[in-house]
Amino acid sequence: MSQKTQPLRPASGPVTAESSQDAILQRIGELPPAPVVVVKLITLAEDPRVMINRLVEVVRYDQALTARLLRLCSSSFMGLREPVEDLREAIWYLGTTTVRKVALLSQRTYLLHAVPEAERELQKSLWEHAAAVALASQRLAEKVGGVAPGAAFTAGVFHDLGMFALHEYVDEDSEPSLEPADDSLSHAEIGARIAQHWDLPGYVVQAIRYHHAPSLAGEFRRIASVIHVADIVARRAGLGVLPVGEIEPALESGTLDALSLAQGDVQELVLALPGDLLVAKKMLSLSGG
Repeated sequence: MSQKTQPLRPASGPVTAESSQDAILQRIGELPPAPVVVVKLITLAEDPRVMINRLVEVVRYDQALTARLLRLCSSSFMGLREPVEDLREAIWYLGTTTVRKVALLSQRTYLLHAVPEAERELQKSLWEHAAAVALASQRLAEKVGGVAPGAAFTAGVFHDLGMFALHEYVDEDSEPSLEPADDSLSHAEIGARIAQHWDLPGYVVQAIRYHHAPSLAGEFRRIASVIHVADIVARRAGLGVLPVGEIEPALESGTLDALSLAQGDVQELVLALPGDLLVAKKMLSLSGG
């Protein structure tokens, strides 16, 4: 992925959360597009029956991702006797789900472009939370049906896109609030507008916009509900700390019933999630991501 984003921070001087909203929205239009390969893979995520040939045609134009997949396939993660040097063979061994996971989770540097390098712990917690929500979303989609697991994973990766941008604009000495008084410019709305600028599919945009209020998501209510519950699951599992000033989100009334879930199902996901994240981290480490 050779594209690099421009920093969101203004040229000089800190700004408060209240005065940052217009600046963030102005800069959204100036952001470069998301990597082409990532956008294509996100589109393919809507189809759980996607053929290997289609993935090969997309991935082969990205040398870095191709190298990651070949390294992963030839590593101890797969346990094959001989190293794999052909992309088609690697995708066949890894499977479409793993290929999408590596492609999206390895984009953490791109997703976190607005976070200063000095803030290593914040970078780690933001990425861990995004990855945890993605993994929990996939598990939930597999359990409740009605949402493609690949699509749920994708929406989970991007759900807090707006939080990354908001954090960049908050002055450390200002009032500790990451949310403006106007709900229309919440981190969820800003994230949705960035996703629209990147031409991400409608289900991703609306899942981001309504991941704290899925009952308002209309035709996208089910996937927004999956992301909403996954967000709660990740926080209960302690994966991803709350940024300064953010209030712990509450589970929206009626969401579990809408997905035919019980509190026991939520707790089961909470217990499974840390292990899922460890596997994902190992997979990325072995791939060089």
